[in-house]
Amino acid sequence: MVFKTVKRRVVEGLVLSVMALFLINATITIPRRPPPPPATVAIIQDSNLDTAHLDTARINRMVAKAIDSALGTGGITNLVHPGDTVLIKPNLVTNQLSAITDWRVVRALVNVIKTASPAKIIIAEASALNNTFTIMNTYGYTTTNFPDVTLVDLNDIVTNPLNTYVLTDALIGKNQQMAAIIYNANVFITVPRMKTHGHCGITGALKNIGVGAPPFVIWNVPGVNN
Repeated sequence: MVFKTVKRRVVEGLVLSVMALFLINATITIPRRPPPPPATVAIIQDSNLDTAHLDTARINRMVAKAIDSALGTGGITNLVHPGDTVLIKPNLVTNQLSAITDWRVVRALVNVIKTASPAKIIIAEASALNNTFTIMNTYGYTTTNFPDVTLVDLNDIVTNPLNTYVLTDALIGKNQQMAAIIYNANVFITVPRMKTHGHCGITGALKNIGVGAPPFVIWNVPGVNN
């Protein structure tokens, strides 16, 4: 379990970013951003290397310890406050276990949030190769495992319309489209799968909020973004 946090709440393993305003189908200019401060990284070790047989209690302890170690005294309450909307984005690329964030890790995070603060929690994803809700149901992201949590398919741009963001400090791709529901959340947490990649070797935690956050129809334009 690797947990990294900085002032902007950017986390490797879990990436958190505070958002503001409530806008839909809008064009929003993002001003030049200062370099982030040095990060705090928490690495939590477990002696059982067989992740398939990790029991729920051990996963819960690891996640809670990672959050407290990275965020310091007060833990998740330093990030999530009463009445906040928290959007959690797991990595559900395709119908293949090696490309899926373990739902038990996300549930442990949800439980930490629920225990600390009465926040609205959303789990949202845009699968690259399969129907998002099909993958969610197959790999444990169900209303049974996540009661009182809203499950969202970011590929459904009718239900979840987009905003256009003009990035003042971007070197390329200054105009980017992303679901308004992400921008409108008070806290955005990404829980990626740490995995390798055929094109770039390793994606780490960044692909889940780069290519992975916009809907499939935005980044998968034949002849342009393939």
